Amino acid sequence: MIPASWAFSDRELHFYPGTLNAGLAVDQKRAFCKAIADGSHERHSLRREGVFIRLVEITKENWSFGNGKAQYEK
Repeated sequence: MIPASWAFSDRELHFYPGTLNAGLAVDQKRAFCKAIADGSHERHSLRREGVFIRLVEITKENWSFGNGKAQYEK
């Protein structure tokens, strides 16, 4: 579930940004996007056609999970 603070929405369009590790297959990305659209429709009665998703892939060494430390970087 994507926190509401991450999404922009008006009455017709709903925008969800997503950041993920690089390397997922296209089929995995399609399934992820479909799950977001389906979940938005089922839980919030949003139109699937109005759900826009932007996926940004980054490499693992560009993540930091706090304390100013890049945990994946060696």
